[in-house]
Amino acid sequence: MPAQPNRTSSITNFFVYAVAVVALIVSLSPNASAQTIWTISVDVTSNADRPLYMVLPDHGGCMNLPHQNPENLYVCPGDTVQWDFSTMGKHGLLTIHQNRGFQNVKGIKDKWFRGTEGGTTPGVNMASVTIDGHDPGNVYEYCLAIYDNKNGAPYVLHAHDPKIIIGGTPFGARLAELQEEFRPVLDEIAKDSKDDSARRKAIKINEEIEKLKKLLQK
Repeated sequence: MPAQPNRTSSITNFFVYAVAVVALIVSLSPNASAQTIWTISVDVTSNADRPLYMVLPDHGGCMNLPHQNPENLYVCPGDTVQWDFSTMGKHGLLTIHQNRGFQNVKGIKDKWFRGTEGGTTPGVNMASVTIDGHDPGNVYEYCLAIYDNKNGAPYVLHAHDPKIIIGGTPFGARLAELQEEFRPVLDEIAKDSKDDSARRKAIKINEEIEKLKKLLQK
């Protein structure tokens, strides 16, 4: 069904405004200079399907966020991320897997990062990585697996897929949400609208969004 003119106008005008605001905020945003060591604590002592997470520091990062989510952690290139964890058996093993974005803290190329429960030496008995920053703005979903030998029984596996965003910004996340919500409507306008001006504007907005996403990744 062709898009209605008033709907077309309101949506395209909204997106023009939203894109302009995000671009202005990004242009004024400060760049973080100090590197941060992030410690993600993972708790599987409740034996729940989903691990419990905590991160310290719980704020800051490239955009000085007031609150950091350990399951969607925004970090800067050059930052260090390390994991400690607790299990019911107190002798658990942890494995992190990701072949992009992470480097071994010792400078050894690897895609597996392991730790033992209670380990405190990064890169030896504590899983720890350095963020390489080759793909700023990208979302890295990494595999986290914890093996718990509770009560001396065979190891029980707890697995989850948290995310780390390298050099990302909350504005980039909001832009992605806007794009996901309105892209189908803009595509409909671009294809079906009888208003040539609205159709050209919808196509132009889609192009500008892609340009802005690339800007956010710098």
